Amino acid sequence: DKRGPRPEQGQDKRFDRPAGKADWQPRQDDRRFDKRPLEAGQERRYDRDRGPSSRKPLPEGAERAQDFRHDGPAQDKRYSRDRGPSGRKPLHTEDAPPRPFKPRAEGETHHAKWQDRAPREDRMPRDENAPRKLFSKREDGERDNRFRRDDKPQWQDRAPREDRPPRDENAPRKLFSKREDGERDNRFRRDDKPHWQDRAPRQDRPQRDENAPRKLFSKAGEEARDNRFRDEARGLQPLKDSHRLDNPQRRFEQRSFDRQQEQEQAPRIERSITGRLDSRLSLFAPCPRGLEQVLADELLALGAGDIAPADGGVAFAGDARLMMAANLHCRTASRILLRLAHGGYHAEQDIYRLAMSVDWPRWFEVSRTIKLKADGIAARVKSLDYIALTVKDAICDRFRQAQLGRPSVDTRNPDVRVNVFLTADTATVYLDTSGEPLFKRGWREETGEAPLRENLAAGILLLAGYDGSQALLDPLCGSGTFLVEAADIALKRAPGRNRRFGFEALSSFDSASWEKLQLDARKAELPAASLPIRGSDRSQAMVNIARANLERAGLADLVEVKAADVTDTRPHAEHGLIVANPPYGVRLEEQDQLATWYPELGDWLKAHFAGWTACLFSGDLRLGKLIRLAPKRRTPLFNGSLQCRLFVINMVEGSARKQKDGEEAADAESGGDGQ
Repeated sequence: DKRGPRPEQGQDKRFDRPAGKADWQPRQDDRRFDKRPLEAGQERRYDRDRGPSSRKPLPEGAERAQDFRHDGPAQDKRYSRDRGPSGRKPLHTEDAPPRPFKPRAEGETHHAKWQDRAPREDRMPRDENAPRKLFSKREDGERDNRFRRDDKPQWQDRAPREDRPPRDENAPRKLFSKREDGERDNRFRRDDKPHWQDRAPRQDRPQRDENAPRKLFSKAGEEARDNRFRDEARGLQPLKDSHRLDNPQRRFEQRSFDRQQEQEQAPRIERSITGRLDSRLSLFAPCPRGLEQVLADELLALGAGDIAPADGGVAFAGDARLMMAANLHCRTASRILLRLAHGGYHAEQDIYRLAMSVDWPRWFEVSRTIKLKADGIAARVKSLDYIALTVKDAICDRFRQAQLGRPSVDTRNPDVRVNVFLTADTATVYLDTSGEPLFKRGWREETGEAPLRENLAAGILLLAGYDGSQALLDPLCGSGTFLVEAADIALKRAPGRNRRFGFEALSSFDSASWEKLQLDARKAELPAASLPIRGSDRSQAMVNIARANLERAGLADLVEVKAADVTDTRPHAEHGLIVANPPYGVRLEEQDQLATWYPELGDWLKAHFAGWTACLFSGDLRLGKLIRLAPKRRTPLFNGSLQCRLFVINMVEGSARKQKDGEEAADAESGGDGQ
């Protein structure tokens, strides 16, 4: 409180209400100035209030201050800011007296300024050629219209028509002006007949060359219009089949903002549509980059035709039975895609029409759930997600056209998966016949920190030349991916024997053929026996995960796994393969640790694994130099988007280096060098 300490209770009387006084009282009207009664001889004053003129009156005996007046000579206030009742500015004020009034003499006109001029008859004659005021009156009382273009009096002084000299017909005339005979001169009109009346008769004219360039839309010699330059497609013609959405011959119109005007238009890409009853299907199998040739060899062994390896996959052709066999037996493929439609595009609507051209109700029922995915390389679209939505709309619209309703979308566990792949100028619509990716074999539930995909591990084994007859060791087994895939290869087990596929939800699914394929795959399996496959890891937790995966795959009693350090592992056969995925660090301190560990790994291989072949898959490209061994092959591979190498090193006994003449082999007892 700024007023000081508060008084004690009962001492402050400022806010105490008098006893007996009401809490609220109405306002007294007599408190107002204009309502107070006047005493005898008293007049009401408006000192504070304004009077009827809305101006504040001055007090009695007071005069207006002289400071607001300008000292000096009187000013002429004829142009004051206030206007009179008529809305016009007054000519005088009190300070400026009015001008004296001079009455006009009898007969005096208002043109007082011309009164000093001589009479009209005494004036000099006016020069007719001198410039005059436009539309001013002439001496005879008429207006001077010499400057008007269509005024007849301007030409009245001309000689009669019969006395004028003849006009030159070849001289330039005013456009559409009237001729001497009273008709308009239409020589500049293209379709005017009088312009051609002086020409020779048609039969006497020379024959016109039909190949010569003619005026656009002019009449030909046979009284028909020359429409050689008109686009036939723009005329009124029957629709035929050009308006159909599923017409593969429809031409896409190129828009100005899609490509530059000076750029030549790319050749038209024909559409190709796959029907449900086609005996030969166009298929594509994607795989990890670097394994295309391995996948092509697998498809060739299954009987596929028209095999064409591409970057990241292999295209091939076959029937429905081959499609199911590829899903069941391919170890390196990620999916088996069925190509339904392929064609060029310039905009998103072209992709919509391409998807609409597929007869979706014949491939699967409306009760099946769907999922869309779009991928592309150098695609000329703003959003791949929008392309996926566009294809989804096309599928639903096609079902609505068939009056079947629309399928539902399920992004987690769909029955049917549709993939769209775009390039710079082509779009391809695929039907995924695999469902879940093929590297999901069904036996893995627990993984380590950086597990390899099953199809990539199987491809590395096939690149290393493993066929099941060699001894195999993985000293860095992790979750046991190499061990399970090697055991399946050795026992000739189909990798997809324990899972379901997407083609089982299609309307064209042949369950009898599928059961026969599964039965043939079981008959081809070798009986379970102990395999020369070993694995180890320094982490006991990873060893437990590997054993659990082997048990789910039915290989717990066939493959041996133990916990041991890399340098403590010893070979269990004279010859064999070492397949491992050494760690490759991302952080700088991890890379420094690996740089000191790689030479120790090379010394361990030279000391104990002479006669073996080491296949090391790593994303650290320094391994080939830091291990101090000479790799036989360096195969580029990709683990997802990460570029890796498969280093294949043949370990030989002794030294593989050629000795010079007279040079003693000082390193004969060093254990041998790997080349």
